[in-house]
Amino acid sequence: MKAFLYLTIFILLFIIMKAFYFDEWLEKRRLDTNSSVEANQSNSDNAMPVSEIGDGIAKKLNGKI
Repeated sequence: MKAFLYLTIFILLFIIMKAFYFDEWLEKRRLDTNSSVEANQSNSDNAMPVSEIGDGIAKKLNGKI
Protein backbone atom coordinates (compact mmCIF):
# COMPACT_ATOMS: atom_id res chain seq x y z
CA MET A 1 0.00 0.00 0.00
CA LYS A 2 2.86 2.36 0.79
CA ALA A 3 4.43 1.64 -2.60
CA PHE A 4 1.21 2.63 -4.35
CA LEU A 5 1.02 5.86 -2.35
CA TYR A 6 4.65 6.72 -3.08
CA LEU A 7 4.18 5.92 -6.76
CA THR A 8 1.10 8.16 -6.92
CA ILE A 9 2.95 11.04 -5.25
CA PHE A 10 5.92 10.56 -7.58
CA ILE A 11 3.67 10.59 -10.66
CA LEU A 12 1.94 13.78 -9.51
CA LEU A 13 5.26 15.48 -8.85
CA PHE A 14 6.55 14.36 -12.23
CA ILE A 15 3.49 15.80 -13.99
CA ILE A 16 3.91 19.11 -12.18
CA MET A 17 7.64 19.27 -12.98
CA LYS A 18 6.94 18.39 -16.61
CA ALA A 19 4.34 21.12 -16.90
CA PHE A 20 6.48 23.85 -15.37
CA TYR A 21 10.06 22.91 -16.19
CA PHE A 22 10.44 20.45 -19.04
CA ASP A 23 7.86 21.99 -21.41
CA GLU A 24 9.36 25.45 -20.99
CA TRP A 25 12.86 24.09 -21.53
CA LEU A 26 11.83 22.19 -24.65
CA GLU A 27 10.01 25.23 -26.07
CA LYS A 28 13.05 27.45 -25.47
CA ARG A 29 15.29 24.84 -27.07
CA ARG A 30 12.95 24.54 -30.07
CA LEU A 31 12.89 28.31 -30.54
CA ASP A 32 16.67 28.48 -30.33
CA THR A 33 17.11 25.87 -33.04
CA ASN A 34 14.54 27.53 -35.30
CA SER A 35 15.97 31.02 -34.93
CA SER A 36 16.42 31.48 -38.66
CA VAL A 37 12.94 31.56 -40.08
CA GLU A 38 12.67 31.92 -43.81
CA ALA A 39 10.11 34.23 -45.33
CA ASN A 40 7.11 32.58 -46.91
CA GLN A 41 7.26 33.36 -50.60
CA SER A 42 4.17 32.35 -52.46
CA ASN A 43 3.57 32.67 -56.15
CA SER A 44 0.79 35.23 -56.27
CA ASP A 45 0.82 35.70 -60.07
CA ASN A 46 -2.26 33.48 -60.63
CA ALA A 47 -3.99 34.10 -57.27
CA MET A 48 -6.76 36.70 -56.95
CA PRO A 49 -7.21 38.75 -53.79
CA VAL A 50 -10.30 37.99 -51.75
CA SER A 51 -11.93 41.32 -52.63
CA GLU A 52 -11.57 40.63 -56.37
CA ILE A 53 -13.02 37.14 -55.98
CA GLY A 54 -16.03 38.57 -54.15
CA ASP A 55 -16.50 41.26 -56.81
CA GLY A 56 -16.30 38.65 -59.58
CA ILE A 57 -18.92 36.46 -57.92
CA ALA A 58 -21.18 39.49 -57.36
CA LYS A 59 -20.95 40.46 -61.05
CA LYS A 60 -21.85 36.94 -62.17
CA LEU A 61 -24.81 36.72 -59.79
CA ASN A 62 -26.08 40.26 -60.43
CA GLY A 63 -29.85 40.06 -60.86
CA LYS A 64 -30.01 36.23 -60.74
CA ILE A 65 -30.90 36.01 -57.07
